[in-house]
Amino acid sequence: MRLAAIGISLYFLGLQACSRPVQEIDKLQQLVDSLYLAHPESRGLLVHVESPRNQLNWGGFKSHDSSKLTATSPLLIASITKLFTSAATMAWLESKDLSIHTPIHDFLSSERDSQMRAAGYNTALITFGHLLSCTAGIADYVETSRFQERTVKEPGYHWTRNEQIDLAFSTQKLGEPGDLYAHGDINFLLLGELLEQQCGKPFYTAIRDLLQLDKHGLDNVYFNQLERRENQEQLVQQFASSYHADSYSQDASFDLYGGGGIRCNLEDLAHFTRLVYQGKLFKNAQTLTLYTSDVYLNSGEVSPYGYGQMRWFSEQDSAYGHGGFWGTMVQYFPADSTTIAVSVLDRDAWKLNLELIEHIRKAY
Repeated sequence: MRLAAIGISLYFLGLQACSRPVQEIDKLQQLVDSLYLAHPESRGLLVHVESPRNQLNWGGFKSHDSSKLTATSPLLIASITKLFTSAATMAWLESKDLSIHTPIHDFLSSERDSQMRAAGYNTALITFGHLLSCTAGIADYVETSRFQERTVKEPGYHWTRNEQIDLAFSTQKLGEPGDLYAHGDINFLLLGELLEQQCGKPFYTAIRDLLQLDKHGLDNVYFNQLERRENQEQLVQQFASSYHADSYSQDASFDLYGGGGIRCNLEDLAHFTRLVYQGKLFKNAQTLTLYTSDVYLNSGEVSPYGYGQMRWFSEQDSAYGHGGFWGTMVQYFPADSTTIAVSVLDRDAWKLNLELIEHIRKAY
């Protein structure tokens, strides 16, 4: 489903439980239109805003070919999946009355524990919090030459989780737990494996159950390839032009096992994110407080990354959320409980997401 430049058309998703005047909605759509027209290299621009306090629940888009895109088209959210894996981990820890400072040693399989120790990692010192915050000192498989070369030269190659984990532990560790922040999918693959073993079910099912996705009407939020739905809608084609890659030719397994992998539309993504940051997925308010708290390195410095989430702070505003490889982004603004999910169809234009979010925040 390649996006052909056969005339520029426009569709947008109308209001749902929203009493905003049509003129205001038109202005939002005009904003999307103007940003896209100024940046056609983005290939397409999608957005969904959920803000009950502002009486707004709206989605819009602009692309070259409206016949192959709608405001509710599903796409790969890539690393935004980390919000799901981290929130599920927090929910599991809460259910077991465990702290994020609990070492992972007693919860690893003997095989994985031995592998990590042989690679120089003291699993008695690495905690769930270290994995969640990417401060465990573990080198990521994504940075290995073998992963990068195969991903480029054999985009259709199907990776297994064990294969990717083995790659990570074949490289030299980056440091001791808590020494530094080094973003890496390996941390979330390990968390997924831990949830799988402790819950006695596939990690994607464990995540779904721990977050009660079906109960919250999010049954169409699921892991690509690993889960399927009857009559599932075809994914939007997403591009990474600087990598000469696209989501149709790249086997999903290169980013599938907890650090990425979820497919959904922006409306569902916005709704899930709001549920997370309003504490609806946790039993205790303290869990959300801990989840959104600062992560401190051994040096006493605050890490730029949270417990499985990005944070944006300015004098005027603050937000929590995440971004993803394919040009996706979601931000939740606690000041007025507004969630904005956005995506370009070519990741090279990802900065356009921030521009669009900034414009929407100024308007509301």
